[in-house]
Amino acid sequence: MNKSIANNYTPIGKLLQHMSKMYSTEASGLLAERGHKGLSLSHTALVFNLDTDGTKCTIVTKRACIKRQSMAELANDLEVRNYVKRVDDPNDKRAQIFIFTKLGMKFATDAKEICELLDKKYEALLGTDATTKIRGSVD
Repeated sequence: MNKSIANNYTPIGKLLQHMSKMYSTEASGLLAERGHKGLSLSHTALVFNLDTDGTKCTIVTKRACIKRQSMAELANDLEVRNYVKRVDDPNDKRAQIFIFTKLGMKFATDAKEICELLDKKYEALLGTDATTKIRGSVD
């Protein structure tokens, strides 16, 4: 009979990873219910960092704290689905700006509402004190 060294102990980090997966799965389902099939919380890295009047690609990438290649993949996916457009920056012809389409603005609004809904649900599970401490530790 094999015995685990940890005797079936599950570190809290593993539990939090599982909770994060549950949160993301639930969010994707709720996004799909609102007509955003195939989109997930990963797409919010772009839309939650995009100003309503548009933002330079480099700034959105910096705000999201992700690699340029990852942002390019998100942008391409959202552009193909007609959620964002890239246009030339009128102040810098070498740069491009992401702008919302009407559908993209709806996605950003829906995603924010869904995150707020799920945040309340998961805060109830974790407790207000723990949630406040976690939020306070994020830069």
